[in-house]
Amino acid sequence: MTTRYVDPSASGDNDGTSWINAYETLQQGADNAVAGDIVYCRGTETTAAVVDFDTNSGTNAGGFIKFIGCNAAGNVDGTRYIIDCNSGHWNGITHTNTSTVWLENFAVYRSAHTGIANGGDSYGWVFINCAAYNCGEYGWTGSWSLSSTLIRCLVYSNSWGGFASFGANTRWYFCCARDNSDVGFSSLATSQTVIGCIGHNNTNGNFSLTSGHCFQCVSDGTSIGITTIANTSLSASFVLGSRITNNSTAGFNCNSEPFVSGWCYFEDNADNHTNDTIHYVINEEGGTTASNKEDQADTGEGYVDKGNHDFSTDYTDATDPTLRRTAITIPWT
Repeated sequence: MTTRYVDPSASGDNDGTSWINAYETLQQGADNAVAGDIVYCRGTETTAAVVDFDTNSGTNAGGFIKFIGCNAAGNVDGTRYIIDCNSGHWNGITHTNTSTVWLENFAVYRSAHTGIANGGDSYGWVFINCAAYNCGEYGWTGSWSLSSTLIRCLVYSNSWGGFASFGANTRWYFCCARDNSDVGFSSLATSQTVIGCIGHNNTNGNFSLTSGHCFQCVSDGTSIGITTIANTSLSASFVLGSRITNNSTAGFNCNSEPFVSGWCYFEDNADNHTNDTIHYVINEEGGTTASNKEDQADTGEGYVDKGNHDFSTDYTDATDPTLRRTAITIPWT
């Protein structure tokens, strides 16, 4: 294992061997790091072309290639390494035909196209605390890359959608898509799962499913909170333990697709679910009452502090534990 360094302001030999001699660009790190290496990155890099991870992959035997953003002192504290595309007509970061790569604490913004994009046939990537925002197209596209994992990642204020077109077996944990001009999480295909995520105020919907699964998520403040794509599903989409609130057209649009929901909470939607000819509701354990809590009175959406982006709930009624939700930390900026 080799430790390498990236710092656009480094003034040494730029061979990546220390902070003084750090690579000046992330592209140099991507081209030189191999399985098992860790590349620490600090500062802000203004790019003139896409950063393309298309050379080296991690391996099962050698481990991930890890790229980790850190603060000015070189400590890993959640500070992101910034890729500023300066409104240029290129994607911010692309990964092409590579696998088993780990990006932690990165942000891409001001791309005229997509912030983070798969150029083709990538799989097994891990993203932690990464963000893509203020881009001219999508924040993040998987382009059918397989088996990626995203943890506490964020897309916001992108001119098209948030997360789009990821492949099978992708997982999102505690991620957020907000204020994008299309769908927040779109085209969630078979075996894709979002867990503990927030979709908020995306123009054309928060979650779009194709046999996808939403567990303990929040869908708030859009037209249709959760949609299944018509004429596409061979198996049911599942939405369990989620909050669907403040949606101007409907909480769910099932589009006559197989759709299973349970232990969800609806409030202040124009309609709770539509086109649900193949919509199944899980009943309360030991009883016959539908477990989806519908037509609730306006309680301010029941959030602890929605204005400050705490989308956990403040219910404490011990007789109704199905409405509780554990507070989780999800990035907002």
